[in-house]
Amino acid sequence: MYVKDIPREFWEDSIVPPINHHSIAILASKTGNPSDPPELRGSGSLVQYNDMYFILTAQHVIKHLKPYPFISFVFGEEIYRMMHKSSLFTYYEVATPLSDVDGPDVGLISIPEIVIGRFIQKKSFVNLGNKDYLTNHESLLEKNGLWIIAGAVGELTKLELEKERMIVALMCYAGGTPNLFGVDDYDYYEMETEYKPDTMTPNTFGGMSGGGLWKLRIAENKGSYELTEQPKLIGINYHESDRIENIRTVRGHGPKTIYSVVKDYVDKFV
Repeated sequence: MYVKDIPREFWEDSIVPPINHHSIAILASKTGNPSDPPELRGSGSLVQYNDMYFILTAQHVIKHLKPYPFISFVFGEEIYRMMHKSSLFTYYEVATPLSDVDGPDVGLISIPEIVIGRFIQKKSFVNLGNKDYLTNHESLLEKNGLWIIAGAVGELTKLELEKERMIVALMCYAGGTPNLFGVDDYDYYEMETEYKPDTMTPNTFGGMSGGGLWKLRIAENKGSYELTEQPKLIGINYHESDRIENIRTVRGHGPKTIYSVVKDYVDKFV
């Protein structure tokens, strides 16, 4: 089955919503004034563990957030809504990268009780517990599936000065089967994405750093499509290569980093 054969209606109604329901855009502001639009700083996936709630993202996204006294979140394809003082949130820099490409590049933003209600009302959280079965690279790759990177794309962010608003869209893009591999305690993925002028594939995935890599399965029978395996969070995006002809390579961390390294970090330090 080719991605281009998936009907747009099925993509928009059945594939995108469950992924976006766990995804978020992260913005920051120096003033907190609604007339001074915040800047898109990255993306994240909503996770929970031991009755605590977090935004799982890349460490370099947290690094870029630190100078800003206000933070804001976009829960879907909508105008940014509410500014919060950054001091309400706790940043955990799980792993600081040795280089932009090599990583490791993992972070957590703890969501305080005072604002968690809005998140739960709008979104769902991936539970980091009891997901050991997802850490088996061979098992993940041996079954056919659709691999998708998710997050907010900077070049599709719309600033409308006359209306004093900024619209940020959370997007999902399918790529090829990733290469999963380990380095020391962390695992990584690399996945090629192809730019096509006749699709909505962006020139750059800037803004999607910290967003998720997801895997799902669909079946097709006589032109009818069905989601046979719900999307599962498999990785964290943190880097894209230069475009060579029409191909970019997106790089990030894999499931062992999420469901082993991050989980162990929370057990020890949070």
